[in-house]
Amino acid sequence: MLAREKIGPLLWKLSFPAIIGMMVHALYNIIDAIFVGHFVGTLGIGGIAIVFPIQMILMAVGMTIGIGGASLISRRMGANDHESSSFVLGNIVTLSFLCGLICLVIGLMAFDAILILFGANEALIPYSRAYLLVILLGSPIIIFSLSSNSAVRAEGNAKVAMTTMIIGSVINILLDPVFIIFLKLGVRGAAIATVLSISFSALFLVLYFFSGKSELKLRLKYLRLKWSFVKEIFAIGLSDFVRSVAMSLTSALFNNTLRSLGGEVPIAAFGIIFRIVSFFFMPMMGIAMGAQPIIGFNFGAQKYDRVREGFRFSNISVTIIAVLGFLILFVFSEQIFGIFTGDPELISTGKDCT
Repeated sequence: MLAREKIGPLLWKLSFPAIIGMMVHALYNIIDAIFVGHFVGTLGIGGIAIVFPIQMILMAVGMTIGIGGASLISRRMGANDHESSSFVLGNIVTLSFLCGLICLVIGLMAFDAILILFGANEALIPYSRAYLLVILLGSPIIIFSLSSNSAVRAEGNAKVAMTTMIIGSVINILLDPVFIIFLKLGVRGAAIATVLSISFSALFLVLYFFSGKSELKLRLKYLRLKWSFVKEIFAIGLSDFVRSVAMSLTSALFNNTLRSLGGEVPIAAFGIIFRIVSFFFMPMMGIAMGAQPIIGFNFGAQKYDRVREGFRFSNISVTIIAVLGFLILFVFSEQIFGIFTGDPELISTGKDCT
């Protein structure tokens, strides 16, 4: 399939499940914000708005490992080296949990300092603390789920990758009202629902790798880190990490500016905008993920005309999506904000910001 089918239909075939999966994954944060906005209030939205760019850094670590590892997997599968492909998967798993533990330790050591850096004030810190603590404890699972999902997509099994994300989002939708409304845990409940739902996605991935349906084998011997793989994984994934961290730091700069100018309501409004923009960004990432196995496989197979064609189709597609996303947000900003909150001041501020 990767070597013979026409690039246009093949890109759509692989990208569509990835697009659905990435947009569904973005619903984790969208759903949390909707429930928090209506059942906790503007301060709750502001609190999780402070944490969202920190979550993006955790996601960036997962995507760095996933994208770098996926490139290695698809190229080695293109060269018919399945043993090395499975070894790369094992390194992805090990790196995910190691990096997750590092993020957890750093986060706990500099807990309040990080929240203040990302714009929290006295009113928002209690909400941000409650949300961030749970997210940090789930760091290894969050990073593993993202990176391993990229490995599944790299072997061309985009439907399994999509199913993994859909399972997590559906469970998140079911758990949010339980923890936020019925158990009255507020923003902490939203974080617990998110981490539990991602845990179910991670479990599904583990079961898939052990089911025999994957060409990649998850074995104990493959978990040993191989420096050549580690170096290449981070070298390839570094650009995506830098992009995501730059977005997070930009958000921190905005939050600090808004804290000095207006306080909680502007921060909450920007937090919603950041989530909406991220949601529209997900289809573009889905196309990139759909293009990756095509480009990587054909590069490994030395079919460079197909590599160039893959780049061309994917670039045109993401440009169209970016323009459509801008138009939707610009025209329907008030209606979109109304989904998240009933606070007229927050809706008005959000409309002015967009």
